Amino acid sequence: MRDLSPMPGRYRPALTLVLALCLGAAATATSAEATMSASDSGPRTGPRDTPSSDGAASARYRVVDDSGDTVTLAHPARRIVALSPHLVEIAYAAGAGSALVGTVEGSDAPAAAQSLPRVGSYRGISVEAIVALEPDLILAWGSGTPPETLEKLESLGMAVYRSEPRALDDIAATIAAVGRLSGHATAGRRAADAFERGLAETEQTLDPAPRVFYQLGHEPLTTLAKGQIVTQVIRHCGGEPLFDDSPVIVPQIDRESLVLAAPQVILAAGKSDDWKAQWQGQEAVPAVRDGNLYTLSPDAISRPGPRMLDAVDEVCQALSGAAAKGTD
Repeated sequence: MRDLSPMPGRYRPALTLVLALCLGAAATATSAEATMSASDSGPRTGPRDTPSSDGAASARYRVVDDSGDTVTLAHPARRIVALSPHLVEIAYAAGAGSALVGTVEGSDAPAAAQSLPRVGSYRGISVEAIVALEPDLILAWGSGTPPETLEKLESLGMAVYRSEPRALDDIAATIAAVGRLSGHATAGRRAADAFERGLAETEQTLDPAPRVFYQLGHEPLTTLAKGQIVTQVIRHCGGEPLFDDSPVIVPQIDRESLVLAAPQVILAAGKSDDWKAQWQGQEAVPAVRDGNLYTLSPDAISRPGPRMLDAVDEVCQALSGAAAKGTD
């Protein structure tokens, strides 16, 4: 994972939690040694593809991924392996669900994805299992998939599209790109447009902007920072995410710092409201005193896919509700 290298060791377990939330339960996976080598320069093509002599046709299946690399297919992808739950959901939204032949543990939506073969989990990806599925396109989570795994797949001539959404608008762009690569450009563009309309319809401004703490972990107390999509959702909904200027992605926050920051709203992802019990008796925190603790759907807020609109709706309702009550 590229983002972990400069991070102090004490933050790595917390970021592993982020991956676990996104990828779900783990399954031990094996890896195969790459038996072929190929140059890493130039546009990537599928394992059995050759450049199309029809430039116009070739251009229809060419996109630039989130790493800045050009991914080119000679024909629309017919067999796709998605290495993240959010990419499975994106593939279905883009009209490419029927082309999916494999994914990772935790890919549980939509319901049809639950029967797809698994090639690994957040603990490891099996190159051998992927190769056996004979995909002509790999959809990979850039920072959530080991780089050596993607390099092995590319050395075998497989086309790899790296998804690394850094902004809410990037989700729509990925939907459109997957639609294009799979031969469903119209469906992909339609779904992307619908996502963008959903964002436009939910954006709100609150004056003053409530101070919002997003609780990732409890012991230790952690949050997300450095412009992560969760913090962008909070800003989109009119709030001010606390500790977003931290130099690390998953900062650990001591209780004294949190009290001094005086959050007016606390958000946390969870299957239930049980997490709120940990705040009982801590009325020195305005959000606790005013009852502004809100539970978000863990899958919606942690997966940068179509259901991020559900998370946006939850956050916007929470912040507007807190604003309506009045905050100090």
